[in-house]
Amino acid sequence: MNVQAGQGVVVFALQALLLYALISAVFPEKEPLGSIFHRIILSIGVTLVVSLAEVALGMGEFPALIVAILVLILVVLAHIRRGAVPRRRRFSVHTYRYALRSNRRSLPQKIVPAIIVLLIVAAISFGYVTVKSDRQEGFTEFYVTGLSINSNGNATATVGVINHEGVEANYTIDVEMNGVRAAQRYAHLADGGAYEETLEWGIPMHTGELCTLRILLYRNGEMLKDYQKTLRISDYITEAPVANMSESGDAQQVNTTSNVTAVAKNISQDTSLRSTPVASATRRVSSGSGGSGSSSSSGSSSSSGISNDVSAASKMPGNESALEGSTTDMNQSAAAAMPDENATAVANATPASVSLMAALTSVSAIINQTGEGADLSDASVNASTAPADLENRSTAPLPAVSLNRSPSRSTSAVENRSQEIVHLKARPEIERLEPDKESPQKVGTTVVWSVRASTHADGLSYRFFLNGRPITSWSSSPSWTWYTSGIPAGEYNVSACVRGSNSTDCEDTAWSLYTLLPMNLPPDLTAVISDPEGPQPQGTQIRWSAAASDEENDTLLYRFSVDGLTVRDWSRSGIFEMNTSALAPGNHTVRVDVRDGLHSAEYDDAIEQVVEIVAANAPPKIKGLVPNRESPQPVGSVITWTASADDPDNDTLLYRFFVDDVAVSGWSTNPQFVWNTSGYSDGEHRVSVLVKDKHHEDHDRRDVSFSLEKKNSPPRALSLLPDRGSPQPVGSRITWSALAEDPDNDPIQYRFFVDGVAVSDWSSSAVFELDTSGLSPGNHTLSVHVRDGMHADHDDEKEKFFELSVPNRPPAGLKLMPSLESPQPVGSVITWTASADDPDNDTLLYRFSLNGRAVTDWSPSGSWSWNTSGLSAGEHTVGVWVRDGRHAGAVGFDSAQTSKFILTPENRPPEMISLRPDRAGPYEPGAEVTWIAEARDPEGDALLYRFFVDGAAVSDWSGTERWTLSTSEEGRHSITAAVRDTSHETVQSITSEFAVESKMTVNQPPVMEDLVPDLSSPQHAGISVIWTARAHDPENDPLMYRFLVDGSPATDWSSSSKFTWNTVGVAAGDHNITAQVMDGSSIISMSRNYTIRSIVDEALSGIESSSSSAALGSKNITSVRVGR
Repeated sequence: MNVQAGQGVVVFALQALLLYALISAVFPEKEPLGSIFHRIILSIGVTLVVSLAEVALGMGEFPALIVAILVLILVVLAHIRRGAVPRRRRFSVHTYRYALRSNRRSLPQKIVPAIIVLLIVAAISFGYVTVKSDRQEGFTEFYVTGLSINSNGNATATVGVINHEGVEANYTIDVEMNGVRAAQRYAHLADGGAYEETLEWGIPMHTGELCTLRILLYRNGEMLKDYQKTLRISDYITEAPVANMSESGDAQQVNTTSNVTAVAKNISQDTSLRSTPVASATRRVSSGSGGSGSSSSSGSSSSSGISNDVSAASKMPGNESALEGSTTDMNQSAAAAMPDENATAVANATPASVSLMAALTSVSAIINQTGEGADLSDASVNASTAPADLENRSTAPLPAVSLNRSPSRSTSAVENRSQEIVHLKARPEIERLEPDKESPQKVGTTVVWSVRASTHADGLSYRFFLNGRPITSWSSSPSWTWYTSGIPAGEYNVSACVRGSNSTDCEDTAWSLYTLLPMNLPPDLTAVISDPEGPQPQGTQIRWSAAASDEENDTLLYRFSVDGLTVRDWSRSGIFEMNTSALAPGNHTVRVDVRDGLHSAEYDDAIEQVVEIVAANAPPKIKGLVPNRESPQPVGSVITWTASADDPDNDTLLYRFFVDDVAVSGWSTNPQFVWNTSGYSDGEHRVSVLVKDKHHEDHDRRDVSFSLEKKNSPPRALSLLPDRGSPQPVGSRITWSALAEDPDNDPIQYRFFVDGVAVSDWSSSAVFELDTSGLSPGNHTLSVHVRDGMHADHDDEKEKFFELSVPNRPPAGLKLMPSLESPQPVGSVITWTASADDPDNDTLLYRFSLNGRAVTDWSPSGSWSWNTSGLSAGEHTVGVWVRDGRHAGAVGFDSAQTSKFILTPENRPPEMISLRPDRAGPYEPGAEVTWIAEARDPEGDALLYRFFVDGAAVSDWSGTERWTLSTSEEGRHSITAAVRDTSHETVQSITSEFAVESKMTVNQPPVMEDLVPDLSSPQHAGISVIWTARAHDPENDPLMYRFLVDGSPATDWSSSSKFTWNTVGVAAGDHNITAQVMDGSSIISMSRNYTIRSIVDEALSGIESSSSSAALGSKNITSVRVGR
């Protein structure tokens, strides 16, 4: 039989596959057909011969199902035959690929002839398909009819599509109003399939009287038809106005005849049609449930039985007479059924208007049958015409006639005619069809397509198509996985259909174009290296490294297998750590597969290597795990568990215990575990032990169940933390802090252990300072036991591992030296210097103390300046601490040194009071003037004086306060007297000026008139008293003033005659205020006594005399000045 081109290719491919399977079954060995090219060419050549013989002899092809069954039978037979052949003699594509890869230089010489042969085979195949395929030019029929606009502003039109393309196709219908999409429909049609639906869409607001309508048809994404028309809205409004109602609300008689005549006239004036043959195809119409109905008769009727449509095909010339004949018959039948006055209009109507007239005739018949007062429920008649010329798109839509009914009348008559009413339900629409990977993708990529429908109704079914051909059956799954391996690169059309549970056909369609790029080359596995190499004992960890290359730099995945078993699935890492503990002694095959995920589903390349494993040490096995008390026991009991195990090699065994899969001990040689059940809940618990030797990381395990009964809850150790991290040098002091809780709030006691040895007694302190001086470098365990005294020896414990490094030696040879030897008087400044040596050259920090109290912070400086002012006389202890930060804690030290130092009572320096001559100046040259310095020492120490004239020393330090000056040079001069005692280096000085003149002129000294305070004595401490000195000079010489308090200068010489005395900190009692005035030749002094009283004294004085208190209070308010 003859088939279409696509079917011929499928049958041809199945025949070629059948012959290849036959060759594989007959020749399972490498010889005589050892090349894959030979086998493929032989199978294709024989297939061509058979196919050409069929054509020449007029024989029919074998059905594709029979050929496929024969292929499966021969594949099974070839597999059985191939399995009976030894592997070395067996033909294998994998073997051939390795051979081909090992001889890459000769690859072009082998491929070129094969390509030539394949081109010849392709040319013959094309000819074969051309001979066996029927050649037929296809087209698509598209029509738009029944355009109308109701008073609600919604437009309706009936659109139809008939597929004459010869193949399945996906169609899209877009309706646009003024360039805005108003409606969209999809249809997937088989060859000869038809689709028809009345679309309704809203007219955009503010459209105006005129609007542009476009209805576009796309096939597989390519636009085929563009129906355009400018509409005048008023011309297409078909619903009768409310004026059809009578005043009583009854429906008026509708003049159907006049409407028919008007419509016929409109058709004859506005529509330009040419006769086209009536299409004989199935037409799809909307149903109430969202499904579709169909009929196969020419000129099929709609479900309402009222309208008849005539569809036209734009590409079927030569059939005009057929249409003329059919339309003539329809004209005659319509004229016969209508009244006489309309017969002329029917007879003169164009062939394209026949359907409308016939429909109106049917409506008139219905009205006559139902009676004058019958109620038709919004019955509307749509006139459909086929487009006269689909190429030119000049079809004009036909207006529709609507019959209105009165809303006040009963509709039971229409309800009884249920066969004429279609109840509309929501039909499913596809909102989105999308892949999980964006286009384009390479051939071999797996793409998952998903559909989303607009309705949420149950029972939706989906179906997917590829390039117009169905690739899935109807299914409730809205997704489809597209495996693109083995298909050519290019652009593909993927479409999907959806239907409801009450429909048997597609109700909506969506499509999308998708591009597949050419397949890339597979990766090449270049090397597999093991580390270490050579035979290895059991348990050795072998590192396998695979190296591969890929022409396109694709991401590569590696898979490792040992003796045919996958030990690590596909991953990006080309490195695999193989543990040989479970491998038996002998040779083992390690295989590495590589792939890039774009080619074979299994692997793209592989390399195998053989590794030899020699016998290893055997692991131990557990014989038993026994408690010293039988289950159950109360919570808080202490249970000793003993494990027993055998080791074939008598190795030292290590044990580790678990309770409820939580480790309660580290690995140790002790086969016993003391389980303090304090803190555990009552109920079933699982005690486990693991055992291993030093030759194996794997371990044997034994689990035993044990029940605990509820009682007083013991305390539970929560945490055990050190104040510094591990490791620490030997000798460090580590403070450990434990945290525990008792559910019954019982007092908790703690005891600490180091490496299982108790280092403290039971106490309530949860803090323990560990001195690691006696411990060796390495790993150690510190544990804490807790108890509440109501259970076992201890109820719970917590342990932590810490590491000690080689000890860092502390500083040594600490020395402390003062800058002045003891004793020294109070007030002396003594610099202390500390020095120490550190064997490890660590940075040393020093801290000084006085009488046991720190006076400095930790500092790298080893010196400290000690100011003894304010200290009491007597013996004091100066100390220094040193540390290198690696031994003592945050407040400790590594080494300390102290020194005793004696302070004698403080010796205060002397104070200079005045410097005066024995007589007043000025002086004649050569005159001798004796200057007398007045000073006093608080302790009465012997004083030393020294004099200076014009800044130059004129005497050495001596015990005399007088010095005789022999004047010589005329002019003004200054004389200074300095004083100190033997205990201080501090010097107090005073300076006076004098004049030497050639002729003796007596200069009168200044006259001190008065010295008064602004506040009268007494006053309390803290106030500020302003003293004013009143003086004048007979010669009006400039005067200089200086004030002294209790004999000590409080100001320097200045021209100011005022002095503000701030009594803050001044002791209560009588004080002497002295004012000195100098005119350059003479100094005159005046003193006043002033009493400072404490606030307590003033309060007591106020109690004695209320009047005095009132006066004192008034004085405090009005006259007291505090500060400056």
